[in-house]
Amino acid sequence: MKALLSLLLFFFASQLFAQQAPDFTITASDGQSHTLYADYLDNGKTVVIEMMFTTCPPCNSFAPFMEPLNEKWGGGQHDVVFFSLSTQNFDDNADVGNWLANHGATFPGAGKDGGALEALQPYLDGQFGPYFGTPAFIVIAPDGTVNFNVGFGQLGQAKADAISDAIAATGAQLPPVNVHVTGTVTMPDGTPIGSTTFTVKQDADTILTANQLDFYMDATPGLVYSVIPEKLDSLPNGVTTFDMVLIAKHILAVDTLDFWQILAADINNSGSVSTLDMVTLRKWILGQIFIQPSWVFYNSACDPAIPGSCAIEFSVQPGDTLVTLSIYGVKKGDVNYSANPGFGNDSPPSDKLFAAKEASATAAFETISLEDRDLKPGVWNEIILKGEILDIVSDPKLVWVQGAAASPSGNERLLVKLAKPSIQNKVVLQLKMKPELKVNVHELIKIKPLK
Repeated sequence: MKALLSLLLFFFASQLFAQQAPDFTITASDGQSHTLYADYLDNGKTVVIEMMFTTCPPCNSFAPFMEPLNEKWGGGQHDVVFFSLSTQNFDDNADVGNWLANHGATFPGAGKDGGALEALQPYLDGQFGPYFGTPAFIVIAPDGTVNFNVGFGQLGQAKADAISDAIAATGAQLPPVNVHVTGTVTMPDGTPIGSTTFTVKQDADTILTANQLDFYMDATPGLVYSVIPEKLDSLPNGVTTFDMVLIAKHILAVDTLDFWQILAADINNSGSVSTLDMVTLRKWILGQIFIQPSWVFYNSACDPAIPGSCAIEFSVQPGDTLVTLSIYGVKKGDVNYSANPGFGNDSPPSDKLFAAKEASATAAFETISLEDRDLKPGVWNEIILKGEILDIVSDPKLVWVQGAAASPSGNERLLVKLAKPSIQNKVVLQLKMKPELKVNVHELIKIKPLK
């Protein structure tokens, strides 16, 4: 018998809460007309109704929490609209309007002459569950689903939080806040890292991309945003055989690398450091392969014992204006932090940029090397020189079309090929630059093997 009674009560409650909210139209104390479905639910809005009356002591006690709750959810301009409707015959629109004004409320309300009693009658009659008195709160989702008596038995902020949770359950989102995202991007030893781009994502959606960790954006409270730094430096840049020695000592347990050095030494991203990383690193140093991306970034508070702590993420709350991030970047293979962290964004090898910049030969010239992997042996290679290059001293191993390559003007296109397809030595060019030029020479010259 007891089980049957429980089943009947459950069925009865299910039928109550499965009902759609009845439509209504009220005229608020400011004279504006409001229709539940046409004005709000059909437009994806969530509607919150406070059942109250002006001389109700508990209503007056809770009133200071109402306007902050309304503002939190956008003040009627976002996903949620609030109403205060009186349950009593003696409250007219003027009474309710004065009551709202006295409590600093900016949302609409109505009394008897505004249609409040007709709008509330289904709830007063118990069609959506027992009505125990005011204040009572109704949260209506855009699909018309009713959550009645939200926060019953709770007081003050606890009741406000329960109402807020019920609103969120309807799918409503808090309005976005404009925040300043800034912070530091350094190597683990504190050396600043430059030439980095930052992409902000929310789940799979890209929100923005910035060239510095110093930008403004609109962020929705409660959502988690990921920041993805990227530094396109495919060159070894600071990675040498000395790093291989340090990694080998770690593998042999002679010396131990710290947490950040291990991240740098894990070239293959396997989660550990092994001889396979050594093999890959050696190929990279010898120019046999490229690693891209070669910089990886983590939350500076990264702790492998705490899941998710290494991700660069943030979320905001209503009223937030500033997000400060602390990011560490490590160059793959660079366990002694000797890489130049300000090295310009270097395109991947598929773009055929000349890879290496070597020491200056004289004050007037820059010396660069053309690796065999860039010059395709036995065929003509097109070389594009930007106008900032004033003169070229050619390497004798190169054969140029028409036999010369001096004083190119504008963006000059020249043809060159290796004299001996099997040559193993580096091919060296000396490039005379404009004296005021402050860029890396590899940014001014490209190579494209011709089929």
